[in-house]
Amino acid sequence: MKTLVVMLALVVGLSWVCSFAAEPEAPAPDLQAVLQQLKHPDAGIREEAAKRLGAMRDAGAATALAGAMNDRDQSVRYAAARALAAHKSPRLIQSLTNKLKTPDRDKQLIAAVALAQMNDPKSLDALLDAAEQRDLPFRWELAQALGSAADEATRGALLLALDRPDWRARETIVTAMSMFPHDAALESLQVALKSDHWYVRKLAAWHLGRLGDPRAIDAMLEALGKSSFGEQDERTYIAIAMIMKDKVYFGTDVAKWTAWWSENREKVLAAHEAR
Repeated sequence: MKTLVVMLALVVGLSWVCSFAAEPEAPAPDLQAVLQQLKHPDAGIREEAAKRLGAMRDAGAATALAGAMNDRDQSVRYAAARALAAHKSPRLIQSLTNKLKTPDRDKQLIAAVALAQMNDPKSLDALLDAAEQRDLPFRWELAQALGSAADEATRGALLLALDRPDWRARETIVTAMSMFPHDAALESLQVALKSDHWYVRKLAAWHLGRLGDPRAIDAMLEALGKSSFGEQDERTYIAIAMIMKDKVYFGTDVAKWTAWWSENREKVLAAHEAR
């Protein structure tokens, strides 16, 4: 009898465990419900709906996000543009590329942000063409979108595009590099320091200063030695001072900068590694 009771207990316990393990996962959010939220009068709710649609692998979600890029609220438009990257497809990329030709600046910018998030190196020329036609705020937004989303292939394509003839495209590229993850930004901006274009060198030096990594000082001093004195060199000196938190500054005296770095290089780099 005791054996029978024990066996029954085991069976009941095992059944409970199996039923618990087999409990289904929570269902995915209902697409129609989220689409209704995208029409809500509250912009915050529409923005969250756009973000949720980015996680839904459904053609209806992609269509709704494309429509939300025309929302009256800027935060919703940007949320939709970024969420649309999850629905990347050749057809969608072509559609966004075509929208870059619109004369409407705001619609062009939203299309550019969406396209930049998709990490399609083949679209880079079209994006930089748009940057060459627009103002600084437009170029900054585009650079931020490009740099924050860039994978290794896009980073390489941006480096190769540094020789574009228009300075606005080059500015956009260097600014995008400053948005890369830290080590990728450090490496790419040091490459930009070797550019034949003084404005590229100037921007690269400035962004390296903002990055605050003393590992860039070797490359910055090397760039100084190959440049004629001018505004771009002054920017580089300022950038070095920014890296050192303004503890040192020798103006345009390249000899003093070089002597100081020769004397302090190991100490400064060791302190940086120890952080």
